[in-house]
Amino acid sequence: MSELIEHTSNGREFRWALLATVSALALVAPGMAGAGHASAEESADRSTVWIELGGQLERVDGDGDRFSPPFAKLTLSPGPYEDGSPIDLQKAARFSYGAEGSLTFQPEGSNWVFTGAVRYGRSNNKRDVHHQTQVTAKFPNPVYVIQQRYPSYYPNGPTVPKTSAKYSQNFAQTTYKHSESHFVLDFQAGKDVGLGMFGRGSTSVLSAGVRVAQMSSHSDVQARVKPSVDFYNVMFIGQPIPVSKFNTYYVNGSADRSFNGVGPSLSWKASVPLLGNATDGQFSVDWGLNGALLFGRQKARVSHHTTARQFKAKYKTHIPTSVYTNRGYVSTNYTTLYKHGMSHDRSRGVTVPNVGISGGISYRLDSAKLSLGYRAEFFFGAVDAGIDQRRTENLIFQGPYATISIGLGG
Repeated sequence: MSELIEHTSNGREFRWALLATVSALALVAPGMAGAGHASAEESADRSTVWIELGGQLERVDGDGDRFSPPFAKLTLSPGPYEDGSPIDLQKAARFSYGAEGSLTFQPEGSNWVFTGAVRYGRSNNKRDVHHQTQVTAKFPNPVYVIQQRYPSYYPNGPTVPKTSAKYSQNFAQTTYKHSESHFVLDFQAGKDVGLGMFGRGSTSVLSAGVRVAQMSSHSDVQARVKPSVDFYNVMFIGQPIPVSKFNTYYVNGSADRSFNGVGPSLSWKASVPLLGNATDGQFSVDWGLNGALLFGRQKARVSHHTTARQFKAKYKTHIPTSVYTNRGYVSTNYTTLYKHGMSHDRSRGVTVPNVGISGGISYRLDSAKLSLGYRAEFFFGAVDAGIDQRRTENLIFQGPYATISIGLGG
């Protein structure tokens, strides 16, 4: 204003400027008063306590490595892995399901917001798959050959076919069980820093607090496999006798993995009305961002045992007693190709960054609100996913959620 006086030689110009300033303030003042009245109305419409209950359906990624013994990697065609090898069948449930709830308190006439929230989810999956294929091979029938050599014992001629078929069943039997659970608890204090920022009735709350997280999983696998068979002849009293040779495999593995952590957290939650009003019904768009740094312990207890054996199958010749008194046998026996097992019990203190994002739509009528949305949570390096060695993996939860809120007081 002083500069205006210094550069204006005529006092009338100063008075006109002063008059224009006063007129502008007179025009703006009613709008400022109206805004203050609107804020007062919005505060009056707010409930002081909100109780929220709901559920979610989430996909879980980061359930750990699969047990992969060498025999499960065989390529067999045709073979017993047509419905999936013991590796392919080790899959966790596609989704977890759970419940959530929160209690929010906002003192009357204040922009401060205090919240306690809890979320719990779990999943279970069990697979029991058996598949087998029939393998057939034809060999000279030893009884037919003996009949040809000793015709006097068979005055009516041959009574059996010239060749005989030998059958074997290749199979794979796999049983897999997996269970997972996760628990997240939040305590936060925040402030609505943007009351009306996005329009009347909108909110923008920045909060800080503490987050507690617990995640655990358990898996078991058992598999018995006879993936192939080889037929060959052995000589018995000068005659070829068909026998088979095959390998059998067995694996038994289990894994328990967990992470427990606690740490500081930050969040931003916003809501913008689209249509209507809270009294007659209002649709809003909601979104949120959150982050935390969790300090805790990561554990993994893993064990697995694998056995491989080679069998030579028993065969009964059906030679007549008058020809060969003891009736011939090829004995059954097996050789253990390998047998080994390992157990690991690992525990380590870790720091896990946690980031989450959510978005959805809500409908409010007076002091009741229904919300639908989609949410994703990332816990970086939370899982020791390895089998024989430690290997960290991200734990990710993502999926739709639905909640119902009731406002009290206000």
